[in-house]
This record gives sequence, structure tokens and C-alpha cells, in this order.
Amino acid sequence: MFLTGKGNRAIRRFLEGVVAVVLALASFGILMFVLYVLFPSGTGFRSFFDKGLRSLLEIRQEEAGQGRFRIPDAEGEENLTATISRARNVVKARRAGEIAWSAAGEGMPLYNRDAVQTFGRSFALISLDEKNTLELKENSLVVINRYERDVVSREKRSLLLMVEGTLLGRITGSDEEAVKVDVATAAAVVRIAAPKRDGMPVEFAIQANPDSSSSVAVYRGELKVIAQGTTVTVKANQGTHMKPGERPQIPVLLPVVPVARSPESGVHYVYRDLPPRIRFSWDSPETAESYRFLLARDAEFRDPVVDDEVNAAEFLHGNLEPGEYYWKVSGKRGRLEGTSSEPRRIFLARTQEVPPLRCRELPGTVTGEKVTVIGETEPGASVYVSGDPVPTGAAGEFICEIPLQPGANLILVEAVDPAGNSSYWSQVVHHPN
Repeated sequence: MFLTGKGNRAIRRFLEGVVAVVLALASFGILMFVLYVLFPSGTGFRSFFDKGLRSLLEIRQEEAGQGRFRIPDAEGEENLTATISRARNVVKARRAGEIAWSAAGEGMPLYNRDAVQTFGRSFALISLDEKNTLELKENSLVVINRYERDVVSREKRSLLLMVEGTLLGRITGSDEEAVKVDVATAAAVVRIAAPKRDGMPVEFAIQANPDSSSSVAVYRGELKVIAQGTTVTVKANQGTHMKPGERPQIPVLLPVVPVARSPESGVHYVYRDLPPRIRFSWDSPETAESYRFLLARDAEFRDPVVDDEVNAAEFLHGNLEPGEYYWKVSGKRGRLEGTSSEPRRIFLARTQEVPPLRCRELPGTVTGEKVTVIGETEPGASVYVSGDPVPTGAAGEFICEIPLQPGANLILVEAVDPAGNSSYWSQVVHHPN
């Protein structure tokens, strides 16, 4: 049986429809792959957000009684929640209700349910207001949610849902109102409340771990950890660990602050060709499980050159570029990190300029048994006359007597700066037989 023209057309339309469906499915697959690549990895973003938000709502409703607090509508109310006051390297943000992530920079406003993510060797400083800041360390992700001000208790509340990474914070109350910040992780809710007026600020660190556990360390003030119907107060120099589905662990003391030993603050290293091998060392009143050594180009340690965990109380580095550096160290016990030592500053400079060297001219013939060499070089340079070291004054001046042999005597003066650059001066002096 042969198909009619109408039959052929029907088959062609059917095949065209099949091809269109296949192309649509392929396009959808490509889109999903692109979204997978562009989206941050880690905890399921949507499920974590919904779960954490429901948990926070339940806690807030229990505390507020009649429900004085409510969550602003992300689509209807664009109340400014925070601002990215500083950002370094790769930092991205995602607006509420949007799919795409975009580059985030300093001065960027953050609204209800906006998300911020940092990548390797990056950080973002999030300012809730002039006094209250949160620092998002590298490879971290948070979602910011805003609670309205409670007009009855005169409190200002904010909420962060922390998906992964490390969050450092300093929360301070004002004369007009107390400030409360809740940070929800997969394991617990951390409540930071700074009192009004001259109350002590709360300084803390929260770590959301890949296994969905989290840890909290408090350096000043105190905060509360809420999980599984249990509230635990963590005070200054204490920390605790939380696991999903479990109550918070009893707070323990943080590791004791190490004491930096060498190099001293203000030390200058000067070199000619190869940078010096610098040994950083410290003492600890008690033995820690490990130490976190930080070396950075800035006093805030937001541009780290080295961020390593070491077991010994020392760290060697022999390949630093010229410049100014800051270093500090802290003790660690498990995932809890104690307060860091006082930062110290060092300097490295590379120079290939020879030091200046000036010597008083000697007489061509000397009848005495000795000749006096007088000269000066730059402060800090070493001086050698005929191969023997000669002491120098604070301004680089020197004087010495050299015994003479009968005949021609070569007087050679060498000045060597700390980098190893050398300059020379010489003169021949005759001594009669």
C-alpha cells in the first residue's frame, strides 16, 4: 500500500514535532548544566533556607507571644538590610527571587533574602549599620533576612542563614536600642544580643562545616545557642560544637592565647638576590592540638599570604616578596579556635645598590710602622680593612691602624650592607726598607 500526499505530510509534521521536542529537551539540559556550574556548591540552598527559616519563625513566635515580629515581603518591601562595605577578590551576590549570581563590590546594598558568597582568598565585610559588622571569610555563603524593629522593646533584629564557611562578627548596642542578630546553621540557631548603651560588644566566630555540623567561639561578651529545645549560653573565651538533630555540647574553654616570640615587631630584613629564610616562632602556656598561623599584607589579615594549620610552635618561610607583613598565631582544639596573639609587623626590602664608602686619602710614603685609616659608610654596614673586621659607629664612621711591611702595602677597605652588597676602596702605601 502506498501513502497518499496527505499521509506523507502527516508523517513529516509528526517527525518535525519529535525533533522539536528533542531540541527543547536538549536546550533544557544545557540550561540546567549551566545553572549547575554557576550556582554555588554545598548544602541544598533552597531546602536549607526553607528549613532554617521555619525554625527561626517557630522560635520567634514562641518568644514574641502575639507575634510582634514579622518577615517583610521580599517582593513588596525593599527595606535596606545591610551593605557590603568591603570586598576583596571574588565575591558574588544573588538578589531574592533571582537565579543569576552577579559580582558584588564595595557599597552594594543588601535587601531581604539576598545571598552573598565568597570564593577562595576572598572576603566580604557586611555592615548592618555604623557599629555592627559581619565578616564573611573565604568559601562562605550566607542569606540575609531582615526582621522589623520591635517598637515595644526597642530592639533591632536581623537574621542570617549560614549555609557554609566562616563568619566573624562584632555586635554592639546603641544608646537608643539593643541589637540582636540570629545566625541559623544546619545544626542550631546562634543568638547574639548586644545590650543598650555601654554594654560590652559581642565578638564571635561561627563555622558551618561541610558535614552540617557547626561550631561557635566567643571572644568578648556572650551569646546563646539554641537547638533541639535546649538553650546554652556561651561566654567569653568559650566555645561549643553543634551537630544536626542533637543538643548543643557543653561549652568548653578556648585554647590559651599563644605568645609570639620571633621575629620581633618592626624587624627589617634586607636582601640582595634571594629572600631570607624567616623562622616565625611562639610559645604557648599550654600545648594546643594545633596552631593557626596567619601572615598577611594588612593589619586586618584580610589579604593573607599564608593561612596554615601547623602542629609545631614555629613556621618557616623563605620566599617572601619585598613589602610589609603582619603575622599572628592562635591555638586550635578540634574545630574551636582561640584568640590570636598580638599582631607583629615585619619588613622585607630588596636592594642591589652598593653602600657608600668614603676614606681619607693616605700619604704615598709612610716611615712609621703603622698607618691610620679613617672613613665612613652607611649605618648598619660591616667594614673590613685588609680582611679584618673593624667596628663602626652609629653613623657608619670607622677608624683603625694597619701595620706596614717594608715595600709596597695595599690597603683595601670593604663595606658590606645587610643585603650583601659590597663597595671597595684601596690605596698603595710605601714603607721604606
